[in-house]
Amino acid sequence: MQEGLLFHCLAANERGVYITHITCNIANLEISAFERAWQAAVERNAALRAAFVWENLNKPIQIVGRHVRLPLEVHDWREFSVEEQATYLERYVEEIKNRDFKLSKAPLIRLNLFRLSDTDFHFLYSHHHILLDGWSDSLLLGEVFSFYEAFRRNKELHIERARPFRDYIVWLQQQDMSRAADFWTNNLKGFTSPISLGTSVDFGDTRGRQEKCIQYSLSAD
Repeated sequence: MQEGLLFHCLAANERGVYITHITCNIANLEISAFERAWQAAVERNAALRAAFVWENLNKPIQIVGRHVRLPLEVHDWREFSVEEQATYLERYVEEIKNRDFKLSKAPLIRLNLFRLSDTDFHFLYSHHHILLDGWSDSLLLGEVFSFYEAFRRNKELHIERARPFRDYIVWLQQQDMSRAADFWTNNLKGFTSPISLGTSVDFGDTRGRQEKCIQYSLSAD
C-alpha cells in the first residue's frame, strides 16, 4: 500500500496529495510538555521516523532514522482580534494543505500551534498518508496526550514498546503470494460483476487528497 501511495504521489500533477490534516482547540496548554510529548511518540514509533527513497533504485526503500527531531511551530496571535485570528487561521490552513512533503526526508509530519489568548490554543497536525491511516491517527493522538499528561506533572510515562513494523514487513515478504491468489480466486468464484453496497453516498472528486480536517476541543486541565 505504501508503494502504491508513493507511485500516485509521484504521478500526481497537483500539490498536497495524500496529506491528512487534523485540527483541534486546546485550553490551558503547557507548550514545552506538549512538544516533549510529540517527540517521545516519535522516538517510540519507528514509523514516524520513516522516509522513502526511490531514485536510481530497482524498488523503493523505506528508511527509518535512529534520531529524528519533530519541531513544533508556535504562532503567537494574541495581539490580533478574534476576527483577524479566524481570517489568518483560514489562510494558513489552506496554505498548509497545499504544501508538499519531501518524501525522502523525515519527519513527514508537521505540527503548528496557534496561541489565540493566554489560555486558548488552536492546533494543526498534518502528516503524509504514507505514514499513518485514520486508525493509527487516533492511537497516536491518545499516546501523545498520555505522554503530555505525565510530563506536565513532571512524571515519566513507561509504555510497553510495540512490536517493530519491520517484523511485519519481513513476515509479509515471506508469504506465498500464489497461495493467497488461489485463496481469493476460490472464495470469489462465481462473481462476475461488482456488488453494490446499497449506499447512495456521493464522495465527490477526492483526487487522492486526504483533507480530514477534524475539529474538536480538548482541555488540558
